[in-house]
Amino acid sequence: MRIISCLVTQHNLWLVAVAALICALGSWSTVRLYWHARSRAGGSPVAWVFLGAVSAGATVWCTHFVAMLAYEPGAPVAYNPGLTGLSLIVAVVGAGFGLSLAAQPYRLAPALGGAVLGGGIATMHYTGMAAFAVDAIVQWNHLYVAASLVVAVGLGALALNLAANPHKKFGTPAAVGVFMLAIVGLHFTAMAAMSIVPLAPTPAELTSDDARQFLAFAVAGVGLLVVGTGVASNVVDRQTRDQAQARQRYLVEGSVDGMIVEFDGHIIEVNKNFEALTGLSRDELLGSAVADFLTDRPEVGTASIVSTVLRSSDGLAIPVEAVIHQDPSASGLVIYAIRDLRARLLQEQKITHLARTDSLTGLANRHWFQEEMAIALRRIGRDKQIGVLWIDLDRFKQVNDTLGHPIGDALLRAVGERLTQNVRIEDVVGRMGGDEFAIIQLGSEQPRGAANLAERLIGKLSEPFEIDGHRINIGASIGISVAPHDGKKPEELIKRADLALYSSKFDGRGIFRFFEQGMDEKAHRRRMLEIDLKNALALNQFELFYQPQLDTTTRTVKSFEALLRWRHPERGLVPPLRLHPGCRGDRPNGLHRSMGPHAGLLGCSVMARRHRRCGQRVGNPVCQKYARTGGRRFARGHRSPSLSART
Repeated sequence: MRIISCLVTQHNLWLVAVAALICALGSWSTVRLYWHARSRAGGSPVAWVFLGAVSAGATVWCTHFVAMLAYEPGAPVAYNPGLTGLSLIVAVVGAGFGLSLAAQPYRLAPALGGAVLGGGIATMHYTGMAAFAVDAIVQWNHLYVAASLVVAVGLGALALNLAANPHKKFGTPAAVGVFMLAIVGLHFTAMAAMSIVPLAPTPAELTSDDARQFLAFAVAGVGLLVVGTGVASNVVDRQTRDQAQARQRYLVEGSVDGMIVEFDGHIIEVNKNFEALTGLSRDELLGSAVADFLTDRPEVGTASIVSTVLRSSDGLAIPVEAVIHQDPSASGLVIYAIRDLRARLLQEQKITHLARTDSLTGLANRHWFQEEMAIALRRIGRDKQIGVLWIDLDRFKQVNDTLGHPIGDALLRAVGERLTQNVRIEDVVGRMGGDEFAIIQLGSEQPRGAANLAERLIGKLSEPFEIDGHRINIGASIGISVAPHDGKKPEELIKRADLALYSSKFDGRGIFRFFEQGMDEKAHRRRMLEIDLKNALALNQFELFYQPQLDTTTRTVKSFEALLRWRHPERGLVPPLRLHPGCRGDRPNGLHRSMGPHAGLLGCSVMARRHRRCGQRVGNPVCQKYARTGGRRFARGHRSPSLSART
């Protein structure tokens, strides 16, 4: 092959080796300087491009002219000083344009800039060859000239494309090798394109020994320039890197979050908090990838907070928040802030638990109970039903009144435990407030399942409770609604279970009742009756009728029993049986506590007027009257203040 023949037969191989060494050192320096210019990792990109241009241009120029010293054409050689110097300028300027373009943050920029750099190498070579004068006829093979241009442009593009990704395997060595091949390949392909037919030397040109001495000094000077550029770049690189690392270290250690500094996909700095999260030391973390620890890596350029999972060295999955920030002053430099969410999630779980559960019993509260009911209703099928049991404790108020609220609270906790022990794990038990509890029964055949559960719970809650040395006996009344028969919404089922509970308590306590059609109307009538009774008390619509109490032995009147009757302005005298349901003592409307003192007050007023009118003493049997105000209340010392004041 002509290129190999030219290299072997027309060159001094020792000087060719020297040219290759200069080319290798200069290529290494150029690749490193270009990497700094592209990454913008400390210092100005313009400064790195300038240093890289000087290094690349001087490398190409030195390699070319050392190789020209090695060239033995068989005729006296001369060099034009002006064109020789111009070739150096061309090399530096061409390299500057190419590196400046390749340093831009675009995907194709390295390849395009490398092609321009290769074109600059070719321009320098042929400018230098224009300075080459020889006493001979020079002929050019245009095919080899074109091949030399393709080699320079193609390998230049490939070299800078490899140099832009130094962290890839063999990235930097490969870039240095390809850049050397671009310089050397261009030179020797172009030299193979040239054929020389010797003639006499041309006057006024540097010839033979003069030319070689000139080139020796020129190459030595430019070589020193290349070495100086490399040393200067090393010093600048070291200073800027040390400053950047110190600044990064200071910043990341000042954060309470775990901090990662990543460059081109590799971790270059971490703080103590991130070391603690991963369980690895700083030396073990440096050089690894962020993706090795985060399951979902945030996208570069997004300002949002990403919730993800961090894998520690012992395999622990830690919930974290990650925020990513790309440093605009350095391409490829990315900073991560990693926040451990375990403490916050634990606190949120506690808050959620407090918001959804009853603080006294730990059971579901009304809000959570309704949520669970809504979920169960959404899952219900055509052949499935859900039972809702509404439970009210009997005689619980007596426990609070006689033993105090601490015992009452302990009793409620014990009731909650007993309810939980007697339902299945899929059922939901909740406390609705006061002494009311509720259960969602899932997966049972209804209504039989709810009836069986209600009967069992009434029996269990009727068993004595041992609370702080007190043996307490209570009971329970239960109302039941069944979905979807009695409703398809939580509020409908709760309302109808409560109506059924009202019916069970009205019918005698300690029993359960299913919701039935018509309970709404009955409850409405009872509520209207209670409203009318309250109005009657306020409007003094009650009257006393006196029934004599006879002594059967003497057949004389011993006393009178006062009977309270309601005279309604529209319905007239209301029968006692109709009045009775609205003022039973087991209903929480308080009417029975108001009507007794009211009757006593009426009776005392009548007695006082009778005494004044007939002048008889209070103890006279004829005038003695009794108002039935509730013997048990008087026995417990419960007297109405109004009654005491007017008696």
